[in-house]
Amino acid sequence: RSTTGEDHPCGSCLIERRPFKKALSAFMYNGTVLEAVHEFKYNDRVTLAPPLARLLIELAGSLKARPDIVIPVPLHKKRLKMRGFNQSLLISRLIARALHARLDYSTLKKTVETAPQVGLDRDSRRENVKGAFSVTDKTGLKGRRVLLVDDVYTTGSTIGECAKALEKTGAEVYALTLARA
Repeated sequence: RSTTGEDHPCGSCLIERRPFKKALSAFMYNGTVLEAVHEFKYNDRVTLAPPLARLLIELAGSLKARPDIVIPVPLHKKRLKMRGFNQSLLISRLIARALHARLDYSTLKKTVETAPQVGLDRDSRRENVKGAFSVTDKTGLKGRRVLLVDDVYTTGSTIGECAKALEKTGAEVYALTLARA
């Protein structure tokens, strides 16, 4: 969301076409929000999932299109094993329930193990995740409104690659994140 009160496209979205209809973030990624996301994601504070999800449920009303399916940005199986949970899935589960949408955490897969995005510049981030995501069921999403959920939107590289894979199935993709860097 814009700090001026009205939603508007970010600079990147004005310059290049994105494979999603709209992406919204609840907050800027700094201060208390940054601390909360870090506690949630890196310090196993999974009890933060419900309050963080509530913030996104409220924001989802701004999409003006109720999603049919909620899909969390997936982690590679090695990263999932290392962390023990997918923070995006924990939030997505609550969002799907509140929006009366189907939760789907198995159709979108991260098939390529990539380096962490932290510390990479825009071009390196884009290259790092290029082709890293795939869809296992290409027919079940056709004509569906998909809400793609992640914790942080930094450059849009991860959300963009996920949305690109989903868009190829004929899905209409919207993205929702807790914070925007």
